Amino acid sequence: MHEYTLCNHDRKNIYYTSAILSSLAGGGIAFAITKLNSSIGITLAAPSGFAVFGLIFLLFDNFIWKIPKLYEWGLIKIPNLNGDWDAEISSSGTQEPIPASISISQTYTKIRIRLDTQKSQSLSKMATLEMIDPECFKLRYEYLAEYHKSVGNTLWHHGVSEITLKSKTANFDSSYSARFYTEMDRDTSGLITLTKRKP
Repeated sequence: MHEYTLCNHDRKNIYYTSAILSSLAGGGIAFAITKLNSSIGITLAAPSGFAVFGLIFLLFDNFIWKIPKLYEWGLIKIPNLNGDWDAEISSSGTQEPIPASISISQTYTKIRIRLDTQKSQSLSKMATLEMIDPECFKLRYEYLAEYHKSVGNTLWHHGVSEITLKSKTANFDSSYSARFYTEMDRDTSGLITLTKRKP
C-alpha cells in the first residue's frame, strides 16, 4: 500500500486530536500504574506518550475512521472504498469490452488499487482523492500494468485513471464510471464501469 493525497480534507486535525487523547490516556494510565505499584509492591513502568499516541493512531488509521456515522456527520470526509468491485473496460485498443475485477484496500492514510483482467494485472503507485462536494469524489491514480506470464510476453505500461464516485451515504454501492489513459508508447484510452460487490 502507498500513501494518498487528500484535497479539501486536512489530516492535521486528526493528528492533533490523537495527540490530545494520547496525553489524557497516558496520564490516566500513569496514575493507574502508580496506584497499582503502591498496592502490589512491584514497580511497573507506564508506557511512553509516544507509544500511546502510536496505538491510538494505529486504531484510528485502520478501524475507527471507517465508522459510517463519522462520515455521515461530516467528521471524516474520506469515503471508505474498501472492497471488491466488478468492472468492464472499453478501450480504444480493443473492439470488445474486457471484463475485470478491482480490489481496493484502504486505510485513513494509505491505499492500494489492483485491477485484474484475464491477461493482465495493474497496481496503483500513487493516488489523490478529491472531494468535489459532500456527495461526490474523484479518485485519481497512476498505475503500472503487467501482462501475465501465460500470455507469452513481459510487456508492461504505465497509465492514469480517474474514478468519479457519488453517494449520499457512506455506502458506495451504485455503478460508477472511470476514465483511463496509457503512456505514449501504448497510446490508448477508454472508460471503465465499476460496481461494488455486496459483502
